[in-house]
Amino acid sequence: MNHILIVEDDKLLAQTLEDILDVNGFSSKIANNYEEAIELDRSEKFDLYLLDINLPISSGIRLLKELRINNMHKPAIFLTSHKEKEVLNEAFSSGCDDFIKKPFDNDELIHRIEAVLKRTAAYNTEIKLTQDISYDIKDCVLSTPKGSTKLPQKLAKLLEIFIDNKNQIVSKEYIIKHVWGDDAFSSGSLRVYITKLKNLLGKDMIENIKGVGYKLKL
Repeated sequence: MNHILIVEDDKLLAQTLEDILDVNGFSSKIANNYEEAIELDRSEKFDLYLLDINLPISSGIRLLKELRINNMHKPAIFLTSHKEKEVLNEAFSSGCDDFIKKPFDNDELIHRIEAVLKRTAAYNTEIKLTQDISYDIKDCVLSTPKGSTKLPQKLAKLLEIFIDNKNQIVSKEYIIKHVWGDDAFSSGSLRVYITKLKNLLGKDMIENIKGVGYKLKL
């Protein structure tokens, strides 16, 4: 069952969207603003983002750019009452896969969601790290000569940060912000997760840059 993040500040509309998705075989969670969306995305794995462009404090476009930091390939659909070409162009440049104008037809909404999910599922989601090591970004499965391992969420996010910044130093502060966010964190936690990745990838693939951060060497 595909899991969808609904980001909509109109609570009645958000509940309606959740009901429509439920009837059509999707599970979903609702966020009414930017902060709730970021928090939910940190704690759960979603297959698609369904975002309102107009959100309080911060726009849906800015939100998608933030979500894209750790989920580059996650499909997204904007819900919008905008008709201005500039706004729609900005929406697509932020990484959305489609947009639906309000008010929308329920059947059209489901057809658009299914089409985007089908299209993005057709993409090759496997990333080759070395000749013997690959990572499936959709299913969070790391395959090595030792076997295949489905990574828990935080470990998967840590690896994806390294992949996005391969052969570059990633600061400890950046990792902590994008993996743990506002969750309880201790310096020992990062070392534990780095050790777990080293055990899976091989000790020499992740370099500790003392006092600065870490680097995935590919």
